[in-house]
This record gives sequence, structure tokens and C-alpha cells, in this order.
Amino acid sequence: PPDSATLPQNQTTRRLWLSGAGVVTRTHYDKGHTMLAQIVGRKLVLLWRPEQLHALRLYPAVHEAHRQSQLSFTSDQADLLALTEKAGSAPAIVSLSPGDLLYIPPYFAHAVLALDSSATVAVVSESWEQARWARSGWVPAPLGRAA
Repeated sequence: PPDSATLPQNQTTRRLWLSGAGVVTRTHYDKGHTMLAQIVGRKLVLLWRPEQLHALRLYPAVHEAHRQSQLSFTSDQADLLALTEKAGSAPAIVSLSPGDLLYIPPYFAHAVLALDSSATVAVVSESWEQARWARSGWVPAPLGRAA
């Protein structure tokens, strides 16, 4: 069996997201495993596979919003369609209702639109890729922010 000192510690976070109808979560990706449990209201979730990330015009790695897309949309359906056209590849579109649970794998980009006032519980667990990167000893260049 592997030495427990070499195994990554599970870094699981839980969040309660409360939002009004029309609230949009900017297109981004998370490095961990994400579970969304819809409690109240409905949401629309757009999902892009990791190989589609290049089409989403992510901010550069040294930018503070580096995991977010520069493309955005509002609650307007026409704007939503324009985003998918700009991205050059259609996302999977998932509708969440109370009682639904959605798993979002690491590095899958997603945007969320609240169709109603809603409550969602999000649980994010660190991925092996994220744990390996953290142990790699990589240190970001001191660009942008003053220490």
C-alpha cells in the first residue's frame, strides 16, 4: 500500500449558492470534482469538455481570472446562443430542478443561469491532477501583484 504521507489530503469544500432569477455564473472551470445539488428553483448549466477550452478564450495564466472565459452571456437566450457560436463548439446543456444532482468532472468548463430564485449546494473535492500539480514544486513567477 502507498505511504499515507505521499497521498494527497482530501480538500473538500461545501458552499450554499443562493441566487435570484436571471443571475449568471461566468463561464469557468474548476480543478476539482464538483457536485451540484439543486434544492430550490431551476438552473440551466452549460458544460464544455476540456478539449473545448481553447475556444472559450480563457484569460492568460498570469491573470487573476485565469480559469474564466473572456466570453460572457446574460439571461437573454439569444446571448446564450451567441456564446456557443463564439466558442466554436456547442456545450452540453443540462437543466437542474429541485432534487437533481449534477457531477462536473475536473477541467470541464461550465456556466450557470438561474431560471428562478434558487438554492444550490456545491461540493468540490480536490482531483488527483490538482494534488499532483500542488506537489510538483512549481512556483508562479512574481508578476502582477506586489508581495
